[in-house]
Amino acid sequence: MKRLCTLFVAAALLAGAPLAAAPAAKPDEPIVIMPLGDSITHGSGRGGSYRGPLFDGLLADGWKVRATGIWEGFYDGADPARHPPRAPECRRHAGMSGRCIVTGRGREGLLNRLNDILAKAGHADIVTLMVGTNDIDVGTPANEAFANWERLVETLAKRCPDTWLVVSPIIALRRETAEDYAKDWPRLVYNTKILAYFDVTASTLTVNGEKVDCLLGTLNDAGKARFGKDAKIRLASMLHAIGFAKPGQPNPNFLDRLHPRQAGYDRMAAVWRAAIEQIVPEGDPRRK
Repeated sequence: MKRLCTLFVAAALLAGAPLAAAPAAKPDEPIVIMPLGDSITHGSGRGGSYRGPLFDGLLADGWKVRATGIWEGFYDGADPARHPPRAPECRRHAGMSGRCIVTGRGREGLLNRLNDILAKAGHADIVTLMVGTNDIDVGTPANEAFANWERLVETLAKRCPDTWLVVSPIIALRRETAEDYAKDWPRLVYNTKILAYFDVTASTLTVNGEKVDCLLGTLNDAGKARFGKDAKIRLASMLHAIGFAKPGQPNPNFLDRLHPRQAGYDRMAAVWRAAIEQIVPEGDPRRK
């Protein structure tokens, strides 16, 4: 299983201005991926990270990849020998624990840091984005959170027009069954609005011997109208990959109320990769 995303970043940013397109990739240059999001991207303590299995798996299969972002650190308390990608060049990221989409309700926002993130990260070919968990958790109304998500995605699409942006709805809570999720109005509305911008296809992956739902998507007419007909935006749903709890039992893919454990992150890595494989063609010399 394989997947990738693409993002190009200039060293200097003009406020609100599109970034200049990066030069065409050369066969001997790696594909550069920037994981972007909150603590679930950063890595959640003993729970691990999707970044490890994503990058380790790509490298093991002969892909030429590296990571970019604003730091190389990992979540407090994580085992540095286990959870980050093994290759040092794949450890950078832009996952920021506790962040919302925009600053407010006592939380810093990714959108407010975006200029700094893009300037420091430099060139990248792909970004994986899942954000909104903290917005819903601190009580941001679903429609407001979604409008902020649209602003973030639109800003990335305009400033990085040659980048593939792979986005995901947020995952359910540890003890949420499918029935509970259907009644979790803020989370349901936020996710449903994101999914409504895509034509979705469903398949099944096998991860650690288990069947995993894989929902991928391309922009539909509504998505193209919102972000532009040429916007390079794809869907990879972590919500469906992590799944839901069974009645009376917590979801075994979770470490705590919000964060996956490594088994859940392995599922996420597989679905991110499936989306990336649709973007990077088989004949690309940077993949095998």
